[in-house]
Amino acid sequence: MSETLRYFNLSIPAPVRLQMMREAFANHAKRYPYCPEYLKPKSWRDIRGTTYKNLASYVGTLARGFNTIDGCKHDVAYTFCGPYFRREYYIDELPDSPIDHRGWYTNICGGNTARGIVAMLPRGRFLAGYEWSDNGERVYFLTVETDLRDAIRAADYYAEQFAESEREYQQRYNEAWEIASTIESNMKRLRECLALRNNPCFAKLRNEAREIIGRIRDMRKTLRMEYADIDL
Repeated sequence: MSETLRYFNLSIPAPVRLQMMREAFANHAKRYPYCPEYLKPKSWRDIRGTTYKNLASYVGTLARGFNTIDGCKHDVAYTFCGPYFRREYYIDELPDSPIDHRGWYTNICGGNTARGIVAMLPRGRFLAGYEWSDNGERVYFLTVETDLRDAIRAADYYAEQFAESEREYQQRYNEAWEIASTIESNMKRLRECLALRNNPCFAKLRNEAREIIGRIRDMRKTLRMEYADIDL
């Protein structure tokens, strides 16, 4: 969960949340030594950066979930119904954007992409996310940014990380599919061997059948142990 959302998480006792914000204010200069003067918080109240009411109005009734990046879960909101926010842009189309590409490939053959997007919120705040061209999904990371260029860079990073994980999944899917196909081919040959094993002319097929059974067991174990997350 992002720090902004933790400050509004009502399952955390109010004194604890207050202490969290006070500690964040006390350590702000150490954590962000290059923060511009006009963005430095003047008190612990500024740490939140927004209000719970505004935060709720930002994400409305979007579906909620999380994305995992480098082993850490990030709270997100997502939709499959096109842009959710009134002012929402692809990061490569924004004026003076440092991004000069139209997304990261999500499949190993190229074509589908994850493309960074930024939603512009009231009072100079932003949400970063990405759009996946494969199914039109738009994902918004629920960390409220206060600098547009930071939001652009965050959106490109989120898109890149998702694209990389999706390519890795597709690679693993292809590997698992190859193993499953090999199992099926071996099963076909095994049935032939078993059908003929009692014929004196094909006695050697008994040994072949045992070898095939061993290979099938090994491949099934590989699928079960190394590709358990793949749904074939």
